[in-house]
Amino acid sequence: MKLVPGLIALLVIHGLAIADTESKYANQWRDLIKNNKVGRAKLLCKNWLSAKNTLAYVQAHRCLAKVESIAAIRIYQRKDGAGERGERPAKRVLEQRLKNVFQHMDVVMKNAPNDLGLYMDRVNLLNTLGRHQEALDYLDETIAIIKKAISLDHWLRVVDKLDKEERYELALKYLSVLDKHYPGDYKIVAKTASVLMSKGDEINAVVYLRKAAAMAPRDPMNYILLARYYELTGKIALAEKNYMRAMNLKSTKAQRCEYGLFLRRFDRKMIEGCKLQRQNCHEDYITGCGTESNK
Repeated sequence: MKLVPGLIALLVIHGLAIADTESKYANQWRDLIKNNKVGRAKLLCKNWLSAKNTLAYVQAHRCLAKVESIAAIRIYQRKDGAGERGERPAKRVLEQRLKNVFQHMDVVMKNAPNDLGLYMDRVNLLNTLGRHQEALDYLDETIAIIKKAISLDHWLRVVDKLDKEERYELALKYLSVLDKHYPGDYKIVAKTASVLMSKGDEINAVVYLRKAAAMAPRDPMNYILLARYYELTGKIALAEKNYMRAMNLKSTKAQRCEYGLFLRRFDRKMIEGCKLQRQNCHEDYITGCGTESNK
């Protein structure tokens, strides 16, 4: 069927209206949880369970999954091992909470399969609760099913989170699962190098760094990572060379800021370093830039 311009416009408007309505429901419970009013969010969302409006119904389960997740994390983090109000053992309560979370998530996935953030929420929750193997298994199964619907970058955010939390071995296990489903992707190679550097394993990191740069010579991030490696190992000239290679490609503001900070840090091309900082860095990171001349 050929869509005429007027019909296309109506469909776009209808789509925007649905998105606005969905946001209206989502914002209500998210604002409550953000302000630590979890109980009120739970009451609000329970009222939506009987709604004939599908959007409200889906958001009710999205909200209640979050409420149950918060409760599960709180139980897991208790040090005394007590259950809720001392009524039942914590382990049994935790299992029930987790069961509730997944039941609500399953309803959302059935009614809103495009809610891709929910898959990451599930992985992150399992990790937070120390169920790392379950999280890895779920990741493996999920990618096999919805690989075409979700990008690799989406899953790499989980690795970034683990790297930031200094859970390097777990991050490397995730990368191994991702490599199974996205074999030979340079982003996985580069991310592996980044995690190894964070871990302090420079010997293996540089192997992956060079491989990533060879696989994707037009990606400036690969040269930024190489520059960081050379700076870390005291090879400043090589670090500068790789920063400059990154700058000659389509670099981001953050990458240009990093190069500017590097130039200032090692008293190299001071004016250029300050110029890069002023143009690309947040004001908090612009330090010591006066009227220096290039060295």
